Amino acid sequence: MAGKRNLLNRIGAAVTWRAGHIVDPLIEAIGRRRSEQPRILRVFPGARDHGPKQAVFVHHDPKGIVHDYVRFAVQELASNGYAVTFVSNAPVLNAPSVAKLLPDVREVVHRRGLGYDFGAWQEGIMRLPALEQLDRLILVNDSVYGPIFPLSNALKRAEEMRVDVFGITDSREFAHHLQSYFLLFFPRALQSKAFRSFWAGFPMVNSKSWVVRNGEVKLSTELERAGLRLGTLCPYASLLESAGRDPQSVDEATSRFLASRNRKILAGKPLNPMHYFWEELVRDHGCPFLKRDLVRSNPARLPHVFRWSEVLHDNSSYDVNLVSHHLASSSNRKA
Repeated sequence: MAGKRNLLNRIGAAVTWRAGHIVDPLIEAIGRRRSEQPRILRVFPGARDHGPKQAVFVHHDPKGIVHDYVRFAVQELASNGYAVTFVSNAPVLNAPSVAKLLPDVREVVHRRGLGYDFGAWQEGIMRLPALEQLDRLILVNDSVYGPIFPLSNALKRAEEMRVDVFGITDSREFAHHLQSYFLLFFPRALQSKAFRSFWAGFPMVNSKSWVVRNGEVKLSTELERAGLRLGTLCPYASLLESAGRDPQSVDEATSRFLASRNRKILAGKPLNPMHYFWEELVRDHGCPFLKRDLVRSNPARLPHVFRWSEVLHDNSSYDVNLVSHHLASSSNRKA
């Protein structure tokens, strides 16, 4: 029975993927027309020097506020030697927020929000000096809280793995790929034709599903097809392996969730690791990030997400007030 469900899930995923390929060329054509429009609204020079290690941080907030959790992440990048190009897709950009950022960044780029994160990353990459001469490039966005553990831990692990592209988590949705909220590229990737071609031709498409398929998924598949080595701090396969171990003692809600999760795994349904394994990632795997939408809206309706602050407090020294303040701000905005 599980084998049959697995087959049906694979067929469903293949149909969805094929349907995307049918409509994607039309969406892309619209995006390429949109790419011809001016996008940069203003650039604010920062205090950080150029260097061999660069990062492009993508931001969006409806009121243009750069929240404290974002500033903390930027400071962590800077303290690890990365010159940050901060690219904001916000409709407006809060002037006091920009002023607080400038000591820690190379520049702040305010642009029209075309192309979601990948459009903004392209903008930032095109503004970098001598891309082919860089030692390291990090792409990151504000969709995660953290790093809840020192970023240096993950960066050290990336160096030890001797890969060309490094991510924190990977996914099997549509096709195997690194999740794009944090990606680290080494020289072999940065100098590759596949990397340059991907970013040079990326259209400004305002369709989230298109960007997932042709941005997040395609980036990994194109680089891997070019012979580049991809590595993950918290591999999905390791999460599945640990999911099979029966916990010693859990409450009823957790027991139901684990049983449901195991059924989905046996049926071959790809799960978002940053949601379905969020607690194990923090507690057992040293994952330095917590997904923002998990805490704010819990779209998969998982049990005990309300325990996020307790889990962070028990396992890291991260200031949970950074998250609480952002959640309070978001709640007030919705009201």
